[in-house]
Amino acid sequence: MPWHVRPLPSGPIIEAVFLGVVTAAEIRDGMEAAAALGETAGSPRILADCTRIEEAPSVGELYFLAGELVAHEVVHRIKSAFVIATATRVAEAMRFWETTCNNWAIPAKTFTDRASALAWLLQP
Repeated sequence: MPWHVRPLPSGPIIEAVFLGVVTAAEIRDGMEAAAALGETAGSPRILADCTRIEEAPSVGELYFLAGELVAHEVVHRIKSAFVIATATRVAEAMRFWETTCNNWAIPAKTFTDRASALAWLLQP
């Protein structure tokens, strides 16, 4: 499994880490697992570490993935920050993912550093 999720000990945030070659289905499963854990823990914020993704799904797959996720009511109650490596093909895909999520009313933002992502997640 190229992802894992866990609550961060430092605050009300669930961390999802994605590794290697990641498919759209694996992103869906990881985000659903993080959202479910967040609901259980009372923490509707997700920090997705995408810095170690080697290959991401195509923009078409990401677009349709957002459509799948909106069917889950919990997705609209979460706020997601995606930490990405700069200047990579994966970064371009994740920036597209950010736009697509926001177009589907799923609050999301990409960052190139963890501290900025955490600060954004902790804003009301």
